[in-house]
Amino acid sequence: MATLPLNELMAADWAEALRPVDGQLRGVLTFLAAEVAAGHQVLPSPSNVLRAFRQPLADVKVLV
Repeated sequence: MATLPLNELMAADWAEALRPVDGQLRGVLTFLAAEVAAGHQVLPSPSNVLRAFRQPLADVKVLV
């Protein structure tokens, strides 16, 4: 997962918005993959780690 382009991990507009922190995101994904490889349980499951970003940014509403 850490090697996939951002636009394959999330909606295209999120990928563009998060491009400046691409390195940090990849670091987190690499760390989580290493934890799973070491036999540790990771929650949420790896397939759900970036799930919130599958919803297009343009469709996200924030209530403050």
